[in-house]
Amino acid sequence: DYRAIQTARIQAADKLLKDSQEKQPRLAATQSKLEALRSVMGLGDRQAEKDLNGYGRAVAKDPDPEIAHTGRLMLFDMSLDALANGEMKETQTLLAELKKLIADKPDAPGVFVVTRKAAIVLQQVGHREAALDAYQAIGNAYKDSQEPQLATEARAMLAKASDADLAHH
Repeated sequence: DYRAIQTARIQAADKLLKDSQEKQPRLAATQSKLEALRSVMGLGDRQAEKDLNGYGRAVAKDPDPEIAHTGRLMLFDMSLDALANGEMKETQTLLAELKKLIADKPDAPGVFVVTRKAAIVLQQVGHREAALDAYQAIGNAYKDSQEPQLATEARAMLAKASDADLAHH
């Protein structure tokens, strides 16, 4: 049973978080708990959504910057869902957080993926200017990446932003 597995993951993570003060186990447990809560939320569980939001906020305040970053990424990803399904209309806060995530830890796992997803969602829900702004921010941050695939995608985003910009004027 999918829900039982996720619940067991959450309990295991809680135990590890209670028992360990070491960074790697804490980071792994935090990520596991965030993912499990996210999975349960995906089943339409409103309580899991509240739990995830609360836990994400707590994690985002963790004294360890890497662990805090994990919480911020999850909260950001949740706000994308809210934007995509029309629960959120305002984009300035989202854009500001997108730029901050890139500025703070551009090479952290998940940052490129979640910020690219944000740009796409902004475009899909009709926030054209915000989407262009996001494409430019992401493109500029990653266009000289050591990872060829990232650099290529980033340059494509910059091209997309400037094409759309020209078409707009």
